[in-house]
Amino acid sequence: MLQNYADLASRAIRRDFLKPRIQENDFSAVQKKRDGTITVHNARFKTRIRASKQTHLEVHLKNGDVVDATIKGAKGRRSSARTERQLKGDVARIRVIGCEERTNSEHAQYHFLLSSLTEARHTPSFVTTVWFPKKARGIEHRNKGARLLCNHTSQSDLILARLNDSQREIVGAMLSPAPQDSLVIAHGPPGTGKTTTIAAAAAIWESRGLPCWIIAQSNVGVKNIAEKLFQKEVDFRLIVSLEFYLEWHEKLYEEIVAKVIRSDELPEDRRVASMLFGGATVVLCTLSMLSNPKLVNCGLFDLLPMKSLVIDEASQIDVFEFMVIPMSPL
Repeated sequence: MLQNYADLASRAIRRDFLKPRIQENDFSAVQKKRDGTITVHNARFKTRIRASKQTHLEVHLKNGDVVDATIKGAKGRRSSARTERQLKGDVARIRVIGCEERTNSEHAQYHFLLSSLTEARHTPSFVTTVWFPKKARGIEHRNKGARLLCNHTSQSDLILARLNDSQREIVGAMLSPAPQDSLVIAHGPPGTGKTTTIAAAAAIWESRGLPCWIIAQSNVGVKNIAEKLFQKEVDFRLIVSLEFYLEWHEKLYEEIVAKVIRSDELPEDRRVASMLFGGATVVLCTLSMLSNPKLVNCGLFDLLPMKSLVIDEASQIDVFEFMVIPMSPL
């Protein structure tokens, strides 16, 4: 186990080393003030200038002059900075120099490794299940789980009737109470109905009033699942970061905007959080969002315990990135 942790730590160090120290910014306009303050209108989300104390800007003018600038903040598409001296001329290019601070997700990963190596505690069940399984589960268990589910309620029967045999087996295994079914892996090529299967399981969990968390690596992946749940009239809430949403990707969520909760809207008061989620038991977010301290501060893991967790496109996620999950109350 220690060797596994050491390998993960080494990979994380290499990943940090390979992060670019210089990034070209794509901008549509730059507003200048006499006091040296500039406002950069970012043109692309991936190359936007983020608020950071560990990076600074190189502002290249068309006349060949280069002026350094300190980043002051960012909101939506606009980033503000203060230059060392007033810019005299048009801006030709902007480069972000340095490496940004670790994200909440990266902090959670390193904290997990540190606490695992320094604190006397048991290995989290999630880690044991994924990396140290005692016994592989056979197809007989899946079929048994499916039969148990079919006999549970008429509403479950109605949901399962819309699935094919393979999908029913997977849903049955996902909802089986048997300990050996604590981890279910479903794989298949595009078009085989994996998202439909997730939506069916979520619908049954919701009908029983059981909390369910559904996550993916990307915001687009989470949004695709949310749209499928919306079509099937499953009540849910989707937590999205303010940075990703504001002035960048609002159009992605137009159909489900009533279900979206921005990270800046998460309150510290647990009663307010309960009202915000309106009785919904299905929560969607990205993997990295699980490490946002606001989820803990508002008592969301107490309100909706992470007893059932669905990870979409799990094979596309680096193993080390899963370290944010044991840091949540799973």
